[in-house]
Amino acid sequence: MDTVLSLLSAAFSGIRTGLCPVGLVIVAALFTYRLCEETGAMAKIRRALSSVSTDPVVLMLLVVWGFGNFMEGIAGFGTAVAIPAAILHGFGMDGVKAVGICLIANTITTGYGAVGVPMVTLAKTAGLEQQHLTAVATQLLATSMLPIPFLLVAFQEGWRKLPKYIPICLVSALAFAVPNFFVARTLGPELPAILGGLLTMAAIVLLRPRGRAGEASGVSAGELLVAAAPFLGVVALLAVYALALPAAVKARVTPGAVILLGALCGGAVQRIGPGTMGRVAWASLKKSRRALVTICTILALAKMLEQAGAIALLAEAVVKIFGSGYAFLATAVGAFGGTLTGSGTNSCVLFGALQSSAAQKLGFDPNVLAGASVLGAGIGKMICPQSLAIGLAACGLAGCEAQIVRRVLPYFVGVLLAASVFAGLVAVL
Repeated sequence: MDTVLSLLSAAFSGIRTGLCPVGLVIVAALFTYRLCEETGAMAKIRRALSSVSTDPVVLMLLVVWGFGNFMEGIAGFGTAVAIPAAILHGFGMDGVKAVGICLIANTITTGYGAVGVPMVTLAKTAGLEQQHLTAVATQLLATSMLPIPFLLVAFQEGWRKLPKYIPICLVSALAFAVPNFFVARTLGPELPAILGGLLTMAAIVLLRPRGRAGEASGVSAGELLVAAAPFLGVVALLAVYALALPAAVKARVTPGAVILLGALCGGAVQRIGPGTMGRVAWASLKKSRRALVTICTILALAKMLEQAGAIALLAEAVVKIFGSGYAFLATAVGAFGGTLTGSGTNSCVLFGALQSSAAQKLGFDPNVLAGASVLGAGIGKMICPQSLAIGLAACGLAGCEAQIVRRVLPYFVGVLLAASVFAGLVAVL
């Protein structure tokens, strides 16, 4: 009887997490985007962004690789999938392609998401010194970031067109990975994604080695600020939430609530009435209901498996079976956790101690295997049901999960294999 009650309690815990904080992020992000669509502000934003370059690849990298990684660093919890996917879809990109691009992009940065929460959590669960772990793990993470912009372009334009986009891919990759490496080693896990995202956006706008600047948008700076007020409100309040609020306050306030408040403040700047805001909010909630059911179901199952000890037992069995070869599987274990839970933090909670103890038993540096775990956790999010549901809900789509998985799966397999071999070699050598 006690076992049944504990499993039911775990399931309810998963459902509660699915509704808040995760579900609230989905609804709030969709509300932010729909508010700008309702007022026509999104059309002005599109025209302004289009003036940066005539090339859709430049715009995609600006929105997904620059702004998306910035959002991951500030907030996490699916914001880096939901908001960029909605913006790309608003530009006219096919929703399935937009979600797929955001899923591929929102991988390696997960280790620094939500102001470094996964890395901080991993250090605690694995019993490792946080700064040393971050310094070691960033060697894996920063190196693994370099190919991602190339994969994003290949996904959008096809492999045959990739060679002509090599310069902008190099700019995007280096502008993000190099600051990540040095910031993580010197300042810790809280700021790499935030600063890297900002520097990447600046580099793409200033250097853009491909695509001439577009025609003047006809939107003044003042009009653009008002049009983007909901997004600017979200970013501003998330920055305050991430960098200024005491930990005790942050523990009681979720990113979804901050996003919602930021959007409401932006809507007030645009002089949107409460009736319109209420209607948009209700429509956003209705559009999100399928995603909420999916997420709650997956998290309930994951919590039950965790409570039953099934996940830890499976991972321990893998260590015993493969011995020293486990160094090449540590990344896959992290990916399993990321796919199952949809969270880099939860994956670190599940497997942090296991990776550390396995490394000690096998004679490896525990910081390397722990770093491989957080690397894999981000890769696992590429195909996790939670991320799929978040992206589809943000684009107002439903029932396309299988189609997206088919298109993203080869990229997931390729990135995971390459990362596993790389992390394994680092551990062994």
